[in-house]
Amino acid sequence: MKIVLIAFLFLTPYTVFHKTFLYDYTEGDVNSFIRWDIHQISENQIHVQSNSLQLILGHTVVTDTLCDTRSWSYINEEEDTRFRAVRSGDWIRFQGIKDGEELKKQIAVAPIPWLQFLGFSLSRFAASGETWMKFLCIYPKSLKPYTMLAKRKGVEEITVAGHTIRAVRIRVSLTGILSHLGGVNFWFRESDYVFVRFEGTSLPWTSRIIYQLNDRPMP
Repeated sequence: MKIVLIAFLFLTPYTVFHKTFLYDYTEGDVNSFIRWDIHQISENQIHVQSNSLQLILGHTVVTDTLCDTRSWSYINEEEDTRFRAVRSGDWIRFQGIKDGEELKKQIAVAPIPWLQFLGFSLSRFAASGETWMKFLCIYPKSLKPYTMLAKRKGVEEITVAGHTIRAVRIRVSLTGILSHLGGVNFWFRESDYVFVRFEGTSLPWTSRIIYQLNDRPMP
């Protein structure tokens, strides 16, 4: 029987879990590969690491089993940045190096879920059948927290790595006066809610990004 990933992670008793995925990333004229490693490291914690295979650039998040971020580590060698952020209640504390300077600060945040690694964390929302949710996300360059809105747009047939599949589309946008800036789209495979595709821009005036599952076998 085929094991559904989201159910295996969240609906079964704790067991050691490790899954690896490879994605193609295109932004304008830049093409790269990104590798994800997902580990369930304890009964209530999941470790997700994302690294570019061409650059020293990556994110590591630790979430609870509801996909709510508890800590986030970020490294960008090109910008001389490497820091860790940890949530405690309605505060997020940062420590490390940013743009070559020491970083040590804390920010107050709204009492809503923190989803820092959306391709992974939105998978639970996609599987839930809920129609919308609000969450917190931090922009790495400014460390500013934004309240985001995710809306379920239904199931669509899309082509990924040469295969036609059914996938749940989630539309994500900013809220309030920033909502006019548009939004981005995530697709999650209907059979197991694995993230398979992203389309959008980091900012309205920047190059279009396509982030898609690659079916190359991974160890």
